[in-house]
This record gives sequence, C-alpha cells and structure tokens, in this order.
Amino acid sequence: MFDLVSRVFSPYQLNPFDVNPLRNVLKPLVDFEALRAKPPFRLFVCATNVRTSRPRVFREHELELDMLLASAALPFAFHAVEVDKEFFWDGGYVGNPSLYPLFYATRTSDLLLVQINPLVRDDVPDTAQEIIERVNEISFNAALLHELRAIAFVERLLMDRKLDPDRYKRINMHMIQAEEQLRKYGAASKTNTSPAFLKELFELGRKTAIDWLDASLAYVGHASSVPIAERFL
Repeated sequence: MFDLVSRVFSPYQLNPFDVNPLRNVLKPLVDFEALRAKPPFRLFVCATNVRTSRPRVFREHELELDMLLASAALPFAFHAVEVDKEFFWDGGYVGNPSLYPLFYATRTSDLLLVQINPLVRDDVPDTAQEIIERVNEISFNAALLHELRAIAFVERLLMDRKLDPDRYKRINMHMIQAEEQLRKYGAASKTNTSPAFLKELFELGRKTAIDWLDASLAYVGHASSVPIAERFL
C-alpha cells in the first residue's frame, strides 16, 4: 500500500513538514564534531546531486548529519536534502557504492564489496510491481557495473604494459555475496523492519562473511578472489 501511494503522491505531499525519522536515530549515535576533528578512519559517503545528476562524495573531515541523510534520501520516500545550497538524493543512483575514491584517495590495493542487490534474476518480471522492482535493481547496479568495467579495463592495460604501473595500480577485487539467497526477497522487502526478518538477514550476512573468510582471505594482498570480467561484464 505504501509503495502504491508513493507512486501517486510525492513525499512533499505526504510529508509536507519534512519529518525524517533517521535524523532522530542518528543524532544521538554519531558524534560528528569528534569525527571531523580527529577521524579514526577514511570514510566516503556518496549522494546524487538532483540538479546536475553528478555524484558528490562526502568525506569524514567534513561529515555532518544532513550529508548522511542525503545519502539515504530515496526520492519516493524522502524530501531531497539540502547541503551547501544544493539538493541531494540517495547516492545509489550514481555510486552504489562509489568505488573510485577508494583507489584514488587511499593506498589500498584490495577492495571488498558487500553485495546486497542481486545482479541476476532468472524470471522475467510480468506484473507492474515486479517490473518496477527490477528496474530499481538494474538502476542501482548500473553505476557499480560501470566502475567495475573501468577497473577491468585498467587491469588489462597494465597486464599489456600499456600503462605506467607507478601511476596506475592494480586493484584486487573481492566480494561477499549471497545472490542466490537474496533473489527470493523482492525490492519491497527493503521496507520490512520486523525483528524476525532483520535477524534472518543478520544471520545470512554473518554466515556469508564467514564462508568468504574461509574461502578467499588468502587472496587479499595478492590477487582478486572474484574475476571481474567473468563475474560482472
């Protein structure tokens, strides 16, 4: 019912006072002032500029509450969030996740991707709801596939010695994924907040991560544990 209503009425009509429950949840949990003053890690949070369609990646030394809210502002559920006189929606439309900061702004040669959206579905959607859900999945995966294609292209040029290895580094790609199990959950499950369902997802994630550690940890620092071209392209 919520999904149907959101296709007819915008958040500006349904929620004219811009009440965002995430604000009240995050505000007491994150000390943004301390994070900005002495960041314990590097953090990259992506949002989509509504006006320009470009990604903006917020960093740990500038992070504010509104930046996090912007990165999670699904356009059918939330108002666009204003940051620095620009308005932003969920970053998944242009970076899901945004990988390029991880190899431009860090020294790491290994990237670990945790996949939550299935890339492949065996059945062709034939109802309006199924079509909408699949379009959303494809849209959110498109940015990821684009960046993985770029990584694979640079890797091939490095192997062919057509790029300077002192300027371009080889990226070892790893992925924790449970695509077969996730296919049974439709896109509507993302609004399911029942404790039993969240516990089910938690246990699935823990098991999948442990299985990955057992099978692929030895690859870290040496080679990709997932073949990018074969798996994604």
